[in-house]
Amino acid sequence: MRIYRLILLSALLVFSLSLPIDSVQQKTITTNSTEPGGR
Repeated sequence: MRIYRLILLSALLVFSLSLPIDSVQQKTITTNSTEPGGR
């Protein structure tokens, strides 16, 4: 039961950390596409 709780906590941590990273990636993608000559 303790191992299960540890996995659940780590999954929540990864999920909360991956959310802001996704929004940052989207921002960089939009800024790169609007830049002149940006790939």
